[in-house]
Amino acid sequence: MGALLWVTVAACASPGGEPGGGDTYVPQGGVQASSPTITLTDVWLDAPTGVAPGGAADLRLYAVNEFGGQDALTGVTSPLVQGDELCLGGRPVVRIPLPPGEPVDLEWGDGAGVRLTGFRQAVRAASWMTISLHFEHSQTVTMQVVAGPLGAPDTASAGPSTAPPDGGSGCPPGPSSAAHPRTMPKPTDGR
Repeated sequence: MGALLWVTVAACASPGGEPGGGDTYVPQGGVQASSPTITLTDVWLDAPTGVAPGGAADLRLYAVNEFGGQDALTGVTSPLVQGDELCLGGRPVVRIPLPPGEPVDLEWGDGAGVRLTGFRQAVRAASWMTISLHFEHSQTVTMQVVAGPLGAPDTASAGPSTAPPDGGSGCPPGPSSAAHPRTMPKPTDGR
C-alpha cells in the first residue's frame, strides 16, 4: 500500500514530440495513466497561459477505481508546488471518494477537483511537470502532465496565472465557470 508506482504515460499520439521532450507537444485531451487499481484519463494542468511563481492552477482529471472496494484520492504532490487542495461540492475536503467501478469527474465536475498551489517556479503553457497522486488504498501514481489550454477558456491574451484560489476556499470552479466540453469522450466500457 505504501509502495510508489511509476506508470507509463499514454497520450494522444501526435508526431512532433514526446512528453518531457524538447519539442512542444500538447496532447489533444490530456494524458492517461493507470495502476492495477486506478485508471486516470484526461489528466492535465488547466493553465492555458502558464502559471507564475506563487500561483495556483487546477489539475483536471477523470478517475475510475478498479480496486473492487472503497478508495479515495487523498492528495497530489509535485516538486514544483507547495501544496494541493481537494474539493467536493465547492468545499475543501481531505479526501475525494472513489467508489468502486464508478467514474469520478474531476475534470469539469460540479465543484469537485484538485488545485495545485504555491508554484515554486514559473510553468510555461505546453510544458510538462511531474505529479504524484496519492490514494487511501491504491498505490501512488506518478506521471508527467502538461500545462495547457486543452479545452479551457481561451485566454491567449492574458499573462501567466497568479490568481489566488477562488473565493478563499481554493476549490476549482464548477461547470458554470468551465463552459467548454470535454476534449475526449468518457470511457464507454459499461461503467
